[in-house]
Formats: sequence, structure tokens, C-alpha cells
Amino acid sequence: MRFKIGKKRDAVKGLAFIKPLKLLRKTPKVEFYNVQGVLSHLSAVDKVIHQKNAVSPSVKGSKVKRPWYMHPCQEDNLLVHEGKRFVDLYSVKHGKIEKFEATSKYIKHNSKIIFKGAAILGWPTHVFHRVRSPNGSISTNYAKHYKNFDIRTNFNIYDVDIKNKKFGVLREGHKDQ
Repeated sequence: MRFKIGKKRDAVKGLAFIKPLKLLRKTPKVEFYNVQGVLSHLSAVDKVIHQKNAVSPSVKGSKVKRPWYMHPCQEDNLLVHEGKRFVDLYSVKHGKIEKFEATSKYIKHNSKIIFKGAAILGWPTHVFHRVRSPNGSISTNYAKHYKNFDIRTNFNIYDVDIKNKKFGVLREGHKDQ
């Protein structure tokens, strides 16, 4: 798979993409990576810190062990700074779960490195996603909001039945804000 610096390229069509960052300058023991031009129409920047053994989302007291987020009007662009994020992505249209591992040095899909270097792992609207971080991690999500974005529903947590391609709201997102 070939990637152009600063250009979005599908890792899994309609489900996941990668945006390689540009190495701006390199000096002894210091590297500068440029995000300029990589993200257009930026709506929000979210710093996300996962403690050791974090899973996201989660609902306290729920019988659903691994629920999902899904943003109907937000594109996510995940940049991991420290640690590892294991990301599951699913859409009803795609029909199956795809597994990614993102770090500051590489992105893997199904345990194979698909990009080596600093890059963003992203997904479009209507993609169910969940993340785990066994050893803890720090990332930034560069969010792109679309028409009808609503912060009250953007972080709804879902129970997804992959086999029957059905889903329902497990917890309304605004209750955790």
C-alpha cells in the first residue's frame, strides 16, 4: 500500500483511512512533524488519555462487555502520541469488524504493518468504533463535524449485534458530559 504525505488514503474502503504526517525537520534527538494541510475543516481537538487497561467506551454496570461509539455527524482522526491504541471498526455496510493497532511509529491492520511512520488513523461518519489500551496511551483526536452535529448525541454508546446488523443506544452520550 503506497501513501502520499498529507493525503488521505483508504486502508479499508469506506471504513478506515490513513493520513501520513510530514516530517518538517529533524535535528539530533528531535523530530518535528507537520499536521498543516493534513486536516481541513477542523472542528474540534480532543486530547484523550487512557489509563492502563482502559477500554472505551464503557458503561458502568452494563452487561454489554464491549460497547461501541458511533458518530453520525463526525469524522474522527486519531493521532497516537504515546503507547498503543487497539481500535475495532465496524459498519453495517462493511459487515465485519476490522482491527487496527495505532502507535506514534506505525499503524497495523490485522497484525500487519500497513504504514510505518507518524500518521493519523481515521474513520468517517457512521462507523462504529471502540478502543482499548492495555498499557495506557495518550492521543489527540482531530474531529471534523458535519451538518446536524449535536454534542448531546455525538457520544452515544451503542450495543451492536454484528450477526444481525442491528444496533441500539445503550447510553445517551450527554449523560457523561
